[in-house]
Amino acid sequence: MVCGKKNVFTMWMNRKTGSVFLKTLNHVLNVLKFSTNVCTQLPCKPGPSRPPWSLLFFGTDQFAVESLKVLTSCRNPSKGIVEKLEVVSLPGDLPVRRFAQQNQLTLHNWPPHDLEGQFDVGVVVSFGRLIHGGLIDKFPLWVSIIND
Repeated sequence: MVCGKKNVFTMWMNRKTGSVFLKTLNHVLNVLKFSTNVCTQLPCKPGPSRPPWSLLFFGTDQFAVESLKVLTSCRNPSKGIVEKLEVVSLPGDLPVRRFAQQNQLTLHNWPPHDLEGQFDVGVVVSFGRLIHGGLIDKFPLWVSIIND
């Protein structure tokens, strides 16, 4: 159970990649929720040590939408682990773009610009583009990558 939503992952349970996906996303959310030091690199860049976090999500396809749904359900200003959630996607009629628009999430075109100091964590799920080191360095805590 993540963010108090018991049935969020139900549709993934019967898929071939479901088990690995669930474990990975659950791990990412648990680290964000409970860790006071989520840095994996030394030296640690300054950033908030406790949630809620500001997240920038990178994705394109339906696999990515399922992760974005979970993160969207974790937004709650008073007790959530996600304070701010924005989305980066590629141009075109893509599932992630449609979901972001339908759910009034701020949508950035690829490549995003002017991110310095705006986000704590980047989450990349089935994005289809190489995220260069300069962009990764914009996130004080880390970037989590989940591919299908």
